[in-house]
Amino acid sequence: MIQQPELGKTIADLRKAKGLTQEELVEKCNLNVRTLQRIESGEVMPRTYTIRLIFEALEVPFDKSLNDKGLILKRLGQFYISFIDLFNLKTNTMKKISILTAIVTLIVIGATSLNSVLKAQNDLNNSDKHSQKNINEVVFQYISCDECFGLGEENLFTGRGVKFEINGVKAFFSLITIDKYTREFQGSLKGKLLVKKVELSCAHDRILNGTIKYSADKISENDKTIKLVGNAKIEAKNSWIETEEIIITLR
Repeated sequence: MIQQPELGKTIADLRKAKGLTQEELVEKCNLNVRTLQRIESGEVMPRTYTIRLIFEALEVPFDKSLNDKGLILKRLGQFYISFIDLFNLKTNTMKKISILTAIVTLIVIGATSLNSVLKAQNDLNNSDKHSQKNINEVVFQYISCDECFGLGEENLFTGRGVKFEINGVKAFFSLITIDKYTREFQGSLKGKLLVKKVELSCAHDRILNGTIKYSADKISENDKTIKLVGNAKIEAKNSWIETEEIIITLR
């Protein structure tokens, strides 16, 4: 339990933070002024019940074990008292207004700075996406085709008799549709263009019946995939792809 003179000083500080006189406080907790004066001065140690009445009158939670919990809680209490006292403008008015103004200013500056950082990050992300789109669009300007249907579309390029060389991948398609940003394509072959690599997906029957033919320096096969490495080439219905590596996923 908190002892004197700390108890008396705490009560006096809480009372002043609330802007109460000793007379106003004793009216709230049914004590006489002399008793409160002796408690605040540290002359007497009141009963727990009396302390609880005073704290309740001051609208401060009271726990008789609080002061056995160490220095941290004591300092938190002191901070609470100081913080509450900031809003009591009856004393040191100009000083407290200056402190409150400074706190509000710091909060506004902090919020503004955080918003600026988030906006800058968002702009950077958008810039990166825009730059990537521009790169893709420039690459696809070098595609040649007999008939081009979707060169001006936002995402898709579609054409007949299409021939291109992009990032180490050479190809010819009698008919193809390519997403300019994801590099996914669909025609007689379906897959995705990567750097010196192509990922394909096709039905297993097309391999078995010879509709799709392939060759490479090194070929690895199992029930689910075929991996072509080194001078890899695949052909299907007047379309072909040549690159360093081709991975075919079988359906």
